[in-house]
Amino acid sequence: MDKRDCVVLALISLILIQICFMSVAMGSLNASSDGWTMFHQDPTRSGYTVDNSSANSAKLLWNCTTGRMVQSSPALAYGYVFIGSRDGSVYCLNASSGQLIWEHQFRSEVWSSPAIYHMFVYVGADDGYLYCLDITNGNPLWRTQLGAPVRSSPTFVDGIVYIGSRNHDVYALNGTDGSIIWSFPAFIPINSSPAVSNGVVYVASDDDFVYAVNSSTGSQLWSKSVRTSDSSSPAVSDGYVYIGSYDGYVLG
Repeated sequence: MDKRDCVVLALISLILIQICFMSVAMGSLNASSDGWTMFHQDPTRSGYTVDNSSANSAKLLWNCTTGRMVQSSPALAYGYVFIGSRDGSVYCLNASSGQLIWEHQFRSEVWSSPAIYHMFVYVGADDGYLYCLDITNGNPLWRTQLGAPVRSSPTFVDGIVYIGSRNHDVYALNGTDGSIIWSFPAFIPINSSPAVSNGVVYVASDDDFVYAVNSSTGSQLWSKSVRTSDSSSPAVSDGYVYIGSYDGYVLG
């Protein structure tokens, strides 16, 4: 097989991968309910799945080696795993085999956990940008500068991406073009990942406060000092907010 044949086969493989993504995305699957499409599963950060199957053992099925520590959490959609690494890359892997489908390299570490919606992968990076990647090949569709490293994980609700930044702000961005709809200033960098429920965004800051913000306007509804860790992200259920604290408590 000569070099030209190899190039042709590579192009055919890429096209088939893109067709596979497109056919699944345009089919009956819905990214809001299928798989595990964002950090802690859903906008309320419930960590709950309706899948009633369970792992039969702790047997390792496969592994994929990245260049550095992985602090990002995986998102799962359409039979693929999406995850960031502190080596500066976001990876798309076959969920069954661990085979690398694509890798997109940034110029900085990725602590943020991806969120998936239809054909888009949203993820933050330490270069201060929130990125939207093409799910079929990892190519950036847009990026928006948020002023400081973005280690918060995005939440996607009704066409809007909610995310925190270490420049002290929480942002709402248009999921289509990345334009900033509003920003809410806290006093300390935000690593916590927002939870969204019934028109309210909940997020923790390292100033010991949990904030509740109107999801449409960004106006503050309330705040509560609970000595929370900004590494803990709130979860919301039945009108209650749950979060961890620096002094060893789980609070509700």
